[in-house]
Amino acid sequence: MTEKNAHLNAYLNAVESSDTEQLGHLLNVDKSCVNSVNSEGLTALDVAVLTNNISMVKTLQKYGASTKFLAELREQNILSMLEKWLSVAERQLTRLKATAGGSNKDEKKISQWEFKHRLFRRMRSGYDETGLPGQPQNVKLSVTSDSSISVGFDTPEENNSAAIVSRYKVEWSQAQNFRPLAGEVMINEMHNLHHNITGLECGTPYFVRVTAWNVKGFGRPAYSDPLYAIPSSWRGAENLESRANSFKLHKLNQIITNFKKSRNPGHDPSKDPSPSNGQQCMESPPSNRKSSRRGLRGLFSSSFKFQKSLKRGVYLVSICFNEDKVLVTTEDNLPIIEVDENYNSHSLQSEFDWLMKVLTSSWDTARQVKQDLEKLELSSMQLKNQLLTAVLQMQELIGMQELGHLFYKPIYDGNGSAVIAVVNHMTDPKQMGNITSAVKWQTHNKLMKNSQPSDPLLSMLNEMMFFNQVSRKPLSKGLYLGYLNIKFNTESVRVLAPESNPSVLPYIKIRDCPNVSKPEWKSILDLSRGKVKPDSPDVLLFKKQLVKSVKKLANKLELLPQQLGDHRVYDVEVLEFSEAVSFILLMPPRELVCNVKTQANDSAAASGSSSEYMEIPIRAFEMIHLQTYQGEFISEFCKSACLIDSQLVLAQQLQREAFSNEEIDSSRKLVESARTYHHQLEDVWKSTRWLADAISYARGRDGTTPGLKISQLSNSIAEQSSNSKGFGDYVGKNLDEGYHSDKISLGGSTGSDKPLPITNYSAAQMQSNTNNNNGHDSEQECSNKASVIHEQPKPGILRVYAAYESGLTRGTSVMLHVTPKTTSREVIDLVIMQLNKEVIRKGLGGPTYVDSQLQNFCLVAVIGPRERVLRDDYRLLHLQNPWVKGKLFVRTKDNLLAALTQGETADV
Repeated sequence: MTEKNAHLNAYLNAVESSDTEQLGHLLNVDKSCVNSVNSEGLTALDVAVLTNNISMVKTLQKYGASTKFLAELREQNILSMLEKWLSVAERQLTRLKATAGGSNKDEKKISQWEFKHRLFRRMRSGYDETGLPGQPQNVKLSVTSDSSISVGFDTPEENNSAAIVSRYKVEWSQAQNFRPLAGEVMINEMHNLHHNITGLECGTPYFVRVTAWNVKGFGRPAYSDPLYAIPSSWRGAENLESRANSFKLHKLNQIITNFKKSRNPGHDPSKDPSPSNGQQCMESPPSNRKSSRRGLRGLFSSSFKFQKSLKRGVYLVSICFNEDKVLVTTEDNLPIIEVDENYNSHSLQSEFDWLMKVLTSSWDTARQVKQDLEKLELSSMQLKNQLLTAVLQMQELIGMQELGHLFYKPIYDGNGSAVIAVVNHMTDPKQMGNITSAVKWQTHNKLMKNSQPSDPLLSMLNEMMFFNQVSRKPLSKGLYLGYLNIKFNTESVRVLAPESNPSVLPYIKIRDCPNVSKPEWKSILDLSRGKVKPDSPDVLLFKKQLVKSVKKLANKLELLPQQLGDHRVYDVEVLEFSEAVSFILLMPPRELVCNVKTQANDSAAASGSSSEYMEIPIRAFEMIHLQTYQGEFISEFCKSACLIDSQLVLAQQLQREAFSNEEIDSSRKLVESARTYHHQLEDVWKSTRWLADAISYARGRDGTTPGLKISQLSNSIAEQSSNSKGFGDYVGKNLDEGYHSDKISLGGSTGSDKPLPITNYSAAQMQSNTNNNNGHDSEQECSNKASVIHEQPKPGILRVYAAYESGLTRGTSVMLHVTPKTTSREVIDLVIMQLNKEVIRKGLGGPTYVDSQLQNFCLVAVIGPRERVLRDDYRLLHLQNPWVKGKLFVRTKDNLLAALTQGETADV
């Protein structure tokens, strides 16, 4: 017998013997057999349901078990099959006992049929004891789009050992009596009592009911609350068009196709080689001048070396890292290439924005754009040409084509040097092994230990690595409230963004459903225009959720309470970043929209604290935002813009060099054509820039103050509810619960290659706690026993182990850079996200976990036989003795022994 067959037999025996503990152990080892069938064609869940084994049912459902026998037969056929099996077992026992000769083989057969006979009797007894299931509880509807609604529900109150539910039926209809039905679906996944009904008619009411089923049949249906839902979207309130990604991509493709046809009449653009192959998509207009000669330091000069130190000028640095390793030169420096030693670094912003656009399209585009720039003899293009030269040199010297993403701003020092950093978080070991002999991997701690305090790059290394990890991480599915705050200084216009997720504005989550329905948005528009109308319960709930979110976000940002009532809701549109993420904007009073950055108003609490928020140049913010939520569009747009812009500049040079009337006329037509397509691209770009539209609207025109004031919104809620709270109760208090945070920080140096302990305090600075509370210490008890801390913990690196079914080998761990502000929830989310990626990269069968499942996990500290469950908002580096001597594990909340069975005493 093979090992796989032995495991399957042991699994089926555990099911038929009702050994839940053994069943869980076998599924932890290999869950591929969870839906295997026995000799009667029964799955494990079939047996558990028929024997009314509720604990086994829950265990199997957690591992994705489903029914086969119960799903295929009606209730009357179930009883007949049970009677048939019981009768067969009785006849076989009678026959075997009558003919048995006393041999071991005969005794074994009799024993097997006796076991089956007992199992069938338990099934029949369980069937007789079972009653019809009760009604599902809390059947709720929500409108998810203009063609879909979502229904969610809970198990019946009577769902106990006498009425195990194994599936649910969801029905919907345009008629209240459900005649005829518009559709129905059976839900067999008991851990996901939710269904999104799609393909519905916009503006048409749909009634929904849910019915539970068990071995005795269907129970009574439960009708939804509200009784019906109408598919709609906020756009229907004023018939607005969407900023849909597919529409913009279609328009981009149309523009670039027409442009290529205009430059090459009769040529089929679809047969052009891809730009990713490093070839030009079309022939450039010929130039009467020879291309400029390359300098002595050629494009790929074998004598070229990395820079050891920064002097006056512009430089390009590559920062590649993996866990606690960083890519350095053979001389233990970061890979730095000099771009221009004479350039005035204080006017670098426009070239930086241009380079970000070029590299956003693709790293291969740099070679194509450089070829076009070499045809020009314009001083304004010199630095751009040098930047691309440095990019290509860096690619060859390191041995990688994809160098990562640009850090959002150039780095300046006091010596007049400016550094453009490109950062790459490498997770693929194969990619890490393709580097050249000019570079090597070194531990993060060793690099920081040997650094000089005055080194501007190493002093910002952790910040750049952290930014790279979190800057392009999309939010989980939901509707969010975002805060618009713009800052001016002498160099640029900047937007406030959270450090933990700089691809969006400061935010708080309103609800899980990202869609805003037509009635919900129309109520906002009516109130903004002075039309006071009574709201339906659903619309009133939406308004209350919105005001509650305003209050939470105001507390996070430390906004002045006396100014909050004058803040406004952006009532032009709901910002749909993707199908899963939507934003409603909160705007400050008109006079505070664009603050001139001074020391005085920086302390006026008009924005969030500097420790949690950062200011990003608007151009960089827009690029990072679009790369996160509309990656395909921004890549194609930048690729098209680079092509058309370079052709426009080349055509303008050709026009300047034209001599004859024929050359003048030909070059003029080329310029006009390129300008036409350039303007078309600009129109597409303007339609994408929701941030620019929001800023313009928030500032108002002719002294007006557009938008819906929060005081109006809060008062309208109070007027519609006899027991509701007034404006002061809704937005005047400071609350700190319910914040949505995804922050993960990077650590500093300790001079050791080993993961840092959770804290760096001496024993004298802490009090040891050795009381044992049955292996689990409550958070309140641990808080009461906490000692006084005399210094702040330092950043570092922690190793966190997976104590859940990750699809990887037992003992898998992740090393994380953390700071004193890193919380348990942030660590949980990042560990699960990284292991999901590893499972996908290795092509394993899973499991992987989606955002909605992350709340089922917790972070625990384990030392010997003791475990401490850490709150989601607990800051890890504040953990104290004796827990600093243990290990950190991520486990599911319901698997209490998972970490204890893996943990061994060791430094965290």
